[in-house]
Amino acid sequence: CDKVTFRRTLFLWLTLSLFLVVRAQMESRLTYRRYVTQDGLPQMQTERLWQDSQGYIYIGTLSGFVRFDGHGFTSFLKGRRLNIVGFAEVEDEVRALGFFRQWRVDYDGVEAMPLDPQGHWLLNNLNAGSLPNGYVLLEDSLEEHRRLCLMTKQGFKPLIEHRLLDEMMPDRKLYYDAAKSEAIVPTESGLWRIKAGKDYKLSEKSDVFTLMRTDSALLAFASDGIYAVERKGLRLIQAAQWSAVSYGLTVRKLHSGGMAIADEHSIYVWNGTCIEEMMSGINLIRDVLVDRWGRLWVATYQGVYQFFNRCFTDHRLTDENDIVRAVAVN
Repeated sequence: CDKVTFRRTLFLWLTLSLFLVVRAQMESRLTYRRYVTQDGLPQMQTERLWQDSQGYIYIGTLSGFVRFDGHGFTSFLKGRRLNIVGFAEVEDEVRALGFFRQWRVDYDGVEAMPLDPQGHWLLNNLNAGSLPNGYVLLEDSLEEHRRLCLMTKQGFKPLIEHRLLDEMMPDRKLYYDAAKSEAIVPTESGLWRIKAGKDYKLSEKSDVFTLMRTDSALLAFASDGIYAVERKGLRLIQAAQWSAVSYGLTVRKLHSGGMAIADEHSIYVWNGTCIEEMMSGINLIRDVLVDRWGRLWVATYQGVYQFFNRCFTDHRLTDENDIVRAVAVN
């Protein structure tokens, strides 16, 4: 009897410990759903999130990509070891981009094409994660001689080729303002502006990771906080402590007017006056998307997370026929 009791106690203790460990790996103040291979992803290691003009969500993985229509996934290139590191819409035509190949996407199929007949590749995709639709950063096979290009149906139109593009480490993201035809390049030698073939140093600060423009200012996100980019340099407007910045920071605008900021393991929300950590414990965040309906998507190396509003925290309807028909407050 004592052995049976001991075994039951040990089993319950181990079960509780495992539950607590799993819970500690991922903590969120938002309701979320996690998509994995059982849901239709071809690969748990996801690289890129993108939404086309029709509203479809595309997810690039290390083994092809999928299109999400709000109900389920349509898989493309399934089972093939092809990294999909970018997407673009060229004159209403969706393209999926790999390192040295691209695919024209029809409704239920793809057509393979060379990425660039001139031999440029899309290797250093981490630097291009915040560029507008259709703009890509190409380079040669040695990851040098980078050039910012615009995708067209006829091919790639070179816009900027400059030594500073080669100085960006993988934790930096290029900012490009198409209306002004200028690029802002964060490097370890400082923050630079490139316009009309000339470069201007904006700041000596060496730890700016990415930039984002609001209605009133251009913001720089660095290891110690958020700065306004001004004529005379950078002005700190919000101090911050990120948990891990080995891969830099990814910033996306929220429909509420604030911003979602991702480091390697966590997501933060900044409302203009304070920064709040909304989730943590993710295994390597690779990309973040705010879709047209305001939902937050996060591509990670443990699947894709879709976050909702702050309600019903940690509750998930496991049956697609489950429907919440009413809510009451006593």
